[in-house]
Amino acid sequence: GRAVILRGDPGIGKSSLIDALSVAARARDALVYAVQVLDFGQPASERPGPALAACLLGVAPEAAEASRNAAIDLAVAGGSLAADDELLARDLTGLLPAEGAASPLSAMDAASRERGRARVLLRLIEAAARRAPLLIVIEDIHGADAVEVAQLADLAAAIATLPVLLAV
Repeated sequence: GRAVILRGDPGIGKSSLIDALSVAARARDALVYAVQVLDFGQPASERPGPALAACLLGVAPEAAEASRNAAIDLAVAGGSLAADDELLARDLTGLLPAEGAASPLSAMDAASRERGRARVLLRLIEAAARRAPLLIVIEDIHGADAVEVAQLADLAAAIATLPVLLAV
């Protein structure tokens, strides 16, 4: 796996380069997942981690709760996620826990919960990468907060052995 950072002044052609890279990746049978970071007004479910997880599950980040729940159920049933990742997958994609499941999340400290969400995201990437090489695009990373940038850096390190190109 590799990570590349595209930097440049506005209007220089970064988006055009990403578009061309996406076309080339698809022509080589790679799966392309793209999410965009806005610097304001973006719902939590559309931030980089949750949005990428939704895309990897095959649903839009803004999809209805029923669609996101069904996609997680399918991922667990199909082996893309372990059953013990189900609660954190729902948390990552912005779904409220099922009746009686709130206590495991509330019992976790913030760092453990974030590590668990990162593990779920990596497992989804690994499952997708078993089907085909991946191009993951995170557009407008300058809109990400410090925590999201750190999460993406960790993700870049974690994909080192996978057939994945992370372009930010």
